[in-house]
Amino acid sequence: FRNDLRDIDPEFIPNIVSIFKITNTNKKFSYLFMTNDNTYGYGDELCKWLSLQHDPKRPQQIDILNDKKIIQVDSGEDFVVVLTDDGLVYLASGNSRWQTNNTLRLISTGNDRFEMIACGCLHFLLLRQDGTVFALGDNCYGVLTGNSDSHVTLVNTGLNNVKIIACGGFHNLALTNTNEIYSWGYNNYGQLGLGDTNVRRTPSLVSFPDGSINSQIKNIVAGMWHSLFLLEDGQIFGCGYGQHPINDNEQDAKVPTKIPIE
Repeated sequence: FRNDLRDIDPEFIPNIVSIFKITNTNKKFSYLFMTNDNTYGYGDELCKWLSLQHDPKRPQQIDILNDKKIIQVDSGEDFVVVLTDDGLVYLASGNSRWQTNNTLRLISTGNDRFEMIACGCLHFLLLRQDGTVFALGDNCYGVLTGNSDSHVTLVNTGLNNVKIIACGGFHNLALTNTNEIYSWGYNNYGQLGLGDTNVRRTPSLVSFPDGSINSQIKNIVAGMWHSLFLLEDGQIFGCGYGQHPINDNEQDAKVPTKIPIE
């Protein structure tokens, strides 16, 4: 970050304990800086979203996050989402569809508390502490399930007992406590791992080619057009764009395919 942060007061730098870089489609960068006590915004774009005045020498304190510990940050196209350790989710954006009104909008309502977030290009997922998965944003390719966009009201995807969520550009993954993977959304390259390239507007169960695997699934991640699955025994499976073994004529994998990493 040295070049991007070269103008900041050197006395501020040692206070930073973590950094999140927000990249927008216009390639203007903004940052969230977390210290032990507070969170700061830096960059023209983010400051505009939060009604702050950008100062190249001094990041701007975000008052609504005072004394809150941030446990996760993720971003999509012209928006950023923050999850705090008390289970609350906040959203900032330069897009009026999100109705943030130039501040950090509290997404959580009532007694809802969340433990994980994941952002796609134009939407994001929220994992509630009871294992239920919700979605918000544009509904491109059915990523919210159903047929409508929703930028204000959380959409219940119907998935529960989930422990990990992941978003690609326009597709979603969810891993349950019973070692099942569900996928839905855009599927032009087979990134859903369902054996075809058909869009899914509801979560669909992913099966591995041999019908079962001998190890539990440890983690899931999604890129723009592909998905990866890490097993407890160290094996990695992938599907979607470029995930077929390189010695095969077919470059895209439509089902989870073992990646040779030996």
